[in-house]
Amino acid sequence: GLKYSYQALKIQKKIGKKLDVAESLAFLAEDLEVSGNYDECIISFTEAAEIFHELGKLNKEKEIKVELKRLKEFSEQMVEDEFILKEFHIDDY
Repeated sequence: GLKYSYQALKIQKKIGKKLDVAESLAFLAEDLEVSGNYDECIISFTEAAEIFHELGKLNKEKEIKVELKRLKEFSEQMVEDEFILKEFHIDDY
């Protein structure tokens, strides 16, 4: 899925239609999330949100900001869980 998402984004950027680029970035972000690439996912969602904002597509921007908030909360929880696992040697049992 990621390969095709990157290809679609590349094509949309060449064509130059900002709305299609933003949509491709959002789809890419979803694929990146599924594959566990959370940092790249956040970057793609952020870029998509910026383009949607530029285009006045505020509902789309809002949807993506909800996703970004969820991802950041998830990321913070993962860091906290990792700390607890290491601190209390949970994996040793």
